[in-house]
This record gives sequence, C-alpha cells and structure tokens, in this order.
Amino acid sequence: MPSAADATPLYYGVLLALALGHLTISVLRRRLASGLFAGLLASLVLSSLAWEGLALHDFWPGAEGWNRTSLVAIDALAALFAALFTREFLRSRRETPRLDPLLRALVVLPAAAIPLAAPGTWALGFELVGLVSLLGPPILLVAGVAAWRGGFRPAQPYVIAHLCLLAGLVIEATPSVPWAGFGNEVGTLALAGILSWGLAFRQREIQLEQERRETERRERETASRHDPLTELWNRRHLDEALQQVWRRALREDDVVSLLLVEVDCFESFVRRQGQPAGNECLRRVARVLAAVAGDRAEHVVARFSDERFAVLLPGVRPEAAIQVAEALRGAVAELAIPHGMSEVADRVTISLGVGTAVPDEELEPKRLLDAADQALHTAQAEGHDCTRAVN
Repeated sequence: MPSAADATPLYYGVLLALALGHLTISVLRRRLASGLFAGLLASLVLSSLAWEGLALHDFWPGAEGWNRTSLVAIDALAALFAALFTREFLRSRRETPRLDPLLRALVVLPAAAIPLAAPGTWALGFELVGLVSLLGPPILLVAGVAAWRGGFRPAQPYVIAHLCLLAGLVIEATPSVPWAGFGNEVGTLALAGILSWGLAFRQREIQLEQERRETERRERETASRHDPLTELWNRRHLDEALQQVWRRALREDDVVSLLLVEVDCFESFVRRQGQPAGNECLRRVARVLAAVAGDRAEHVVARFSDERFAVLLPGVRPEAAIQVAEALRGAVAELAIPHGMSEVADRVTISLGVGTAVPDEELEPKRLLDAADQALHTAQAEGHDCTRAVN
C-alpha cells in the first residue's frame, strides 16, 4: 500500500475531505461506489499514518508490536476497499466477467488477512498483504483497461487515475527528480481527484443508460400497442383506454361515445384487386380517420379487427359523435378509391355505428361496444355507406 513518510497535513486534509464528501453522497443518494471510495481514501490515510508510526518504538517501548498489527489490519483494509471499489466502479460482473474472479480473489485475500493482524499471527498476515500489494495493482489496472476497451467509458478516468499513481511511485523511486519525496503524495492526490470526477462521470453515464433503456422500453411498449399495417392503436390499447375513460367518466358523471367503422364490401375489394391493394386501402382509410377524429389527444383511433376500426370519444355527446361519424364518412368518400366490386358505390365507402353511454355502477364498458356494434349492423342492413346510432 502507498506510504506517505513525508506527507503534509494538507495531503491528509484533502484526502479526508474527499472521503467525507463521498461518504455524504453515498448516504444521501445511496451510491455504493461513493461509499467504497470514501472507505478507500480513509484507509489510505490510516495506512500512511501507520507506516509513519513504525518509528514510535524508538521512544515508546512496546509500540512496535502494536504498530505491526495495526499496519497489517489497515493495509489489508485498504486493499479490500480498493478491490471492492474497483468491482463496483467498473461493474466487473457485467463489463469484465473474465477478470471478475481475479477481482473477487483480491477481495477475499485481504479480508482473510484482517483476522491475522493479531500479535501472534501478524507476520503471516503481513506476508498475505504483501502478496496482495504486489499482485493487486496490475490486476486492477488490467481490469480498467479491459473495461475501457470493452466500451465502458467511465473506465477511462479509472485507468488514467491509476497511471498517475504509478507515475508518482516511479518519481518517488527516482531520487534525482526534484521533489521526488512527494511523488507518492502527488500521485495519490491525482488518483483521488480523477476518480472523484470519474464517479460523477460514471453516474451520468449510468443515468444516460437508464434513460436509454427506458426510452427503448417505452418504444417497445408503444410498438406493442400499435397496429403494424395502419400504424393506428391496436385492439389491446383500445380496450385499456376504454377502461380508463370509463372509470373517469364514472367519477365525473360524464358521457362516453364510441364509433365502430367498417369498410364496405372489403372482401370483394381484395378478391378483385389483391391483398396488397387491400392493405393500401386500409392504410389510406386509417390515415383519414386519424386526421379527422384524432385531432384531440383524448380521442383514440384504433384498428378494431381486419377491416373494422374504432374511434373512442370521451366526453362527446350523441349529436356531436354523429357529426364526427359523418365527417369520417365524407372524408373516406373524398379519397375516391376505386372499388369495382361494391354493391354500394364505385368507390370505397364506410359504414359507421355510434354508441353512447353515461357510465354507472351497473353498466360495463362492453355495453358501449355492444351498442356501437348493433348500430353498425343496422347501418349495414340499411344499405351501407351511412351512420346509425344507438344510445
């Protein structure tokens, strides 16, 4: 673990201030990585103090044994926090699964060394901590590089921070370099500062990823509620929307209207002109229905079945619903799509059934569907290309 024989109070103050700040973030925002980083910084300070305290035995008899045991425990604790923080920061189980067993070993070994800090076993614990100190830094650095190369962007500041620490250790080992005695302190402060920024960067990346996943989820959810041919809402969404509208109308003692729309003689159209032409006909009719009836956000225009559509009109009374239906019928007629096999007209026409209800505790939404369906059958029985209503 890094020592700090020449560390100044400023060095300790900066590390402890950062540790306190990240501990606060961890508690207030429930961020495990910040809490582990706070533990790492605090343990680095304790490790530095423990190494300096080895000189106490010169003027304090009996202090040597205490310092040896505390040194093993504190250095093991620092190694433990370093490994735990790395696994959490790099999300190694996901980003570097092949290296994660090594990182888990770096967690287990110092954890096993902490109980060995007792006076009778401190030498064994010291050897174990020394092994971790020798193998740990290369493994942590390799894990960071692997995560970076794998596309995990927060691994970049992690790698840079450890390279700065390595540079500081190299400088301290080179006596000819000015201020070489402070190389470790400078490297450690650089690591602490860069990783502090890296934690913020990592949190932002995680938030962006969560937002991206939520957007994708909503898009999938939206896609599952749309008819792929006409791009209108599908029957599933219509049923759910009807339930919601019905409950709201029940609370507010309001009215709900529903239009069922069917393309007249559509099977004959497909037999004469083919399925591709039939699909295009449905798409054109759907665009007109959406343009005319979908001008308000609360209106729901959906594909009900093969050649049948539905228009849900919350708060629209019977007279207004009939006006909407007639507007739809006229708009489809203006498309002037040639039919050729219709018993009604030489162009594509639609029949519409209008159902209206004021919900009460005994009335179910299906009654509204049944009313609109009955009205549609009446319109078809009376010659098609017309609107009929049932209240």
